[in-house]
Amino acid sequence: MSSTTTAATPPPQSGPSPTKIGKSFIKQYYQTLLTNPSQLIRFYQSDSIISRGSSADVAATQGCGDALSSAEPGETVRSQFFEFANSTAENGEETGLSIDFSSGAIDAQESLGGGILLVVTGHMYLPKRTGFVHTFFLSNSAPAGQKKVFYVKNDVL
Repeated sequence: MSSTTTAATPPPQSGPSPTKIGKSFIKQYYQTLLTNPSQLIRFYQSDSIISRGSSADVAATQGCGDALSSAEPGETVRSQFFEFANSTAENGEETGLSIDFSSGAIDAQESLGGGILLVVTGHMYLPKRTGFVHTFFLSNSAPAGQKKVFYVKNDVL
């Protein structure tokens, strides 16, 4: 008697693929960052966590609960990105920021609870070119059986 084993087959996906959702999210997120940063907060909820750091020893981690309750919640999220990018001139004024994904990549995987792990690489131009890796966990906040609704649960830059 022979026995055979088969690999577990994932359940069929319903709706758009994680990659399609990820690309749509990235387009909206970075467009908002560059053109209407006060609206960035619409991508987050009070339990979202943002982490910025340039080394393993130094990281700035903050929950979004404080940002959401501030007078300018989108400004708080925007300033964290620009501070990480070091896009301020010596006089304290922000320099122009542009983002290029043409030599970068977007990778998306379905994860826990129907969420999506999203990793984005690209280059920022703030007078000079700087590479970056931006990782998001998009959490599905919709009840089971309903159309998925995503928000940024984790944001690591």
